Amino acid sequence: MRPLRSGPAATPARGGPCRAGRDPQPTSDTFSSMSSRLSHGASGALRRFAGWVARGSVGHPMLDGINYWDELRDSPSQMEICFAIFANVLELDEHGEPINEKYAERRAATYLYRYCTGNLPPGEADLEPWERNLY
Repeated sequence: MRPLRSGPAATPARGGPCRAGRDPQPTSDTFSSMSSRLSHGASGALRRFAGWVARGSVGHPMLDGINYWDELRDSPSQMEICFAIFANVLELDEHGEPINEKYAERRAATYLYRYCTGNLPPGEADLEPWERNLY
């Protein structure tokens, strides 16, 4: 079974999956054998990400010294986009377990960095349109 989401190609040194050319959109056959609930691993990944965001430690050390809460306090839609990026980039294996949680976190942190500073973090690729889609 294909993963629900696939990210851009990344080298193993960057910690991302190597899935170039994969369609980031799920197909109808993707859902035919899936459970209707998140796996414990996927639920845990989402919980950890929410905790990191709430504590101000998401993307450590990329966002060290950037107080994104001050920037996002009056713009909750930006936080919504941050969570959408995490969910869109997160890939699950055939058992629904996350396989690239840290990479998904880093892509969400890349968005926050760019939103707060106006620049991409050094060495990070720009976000792809599919990574920012809101469903």
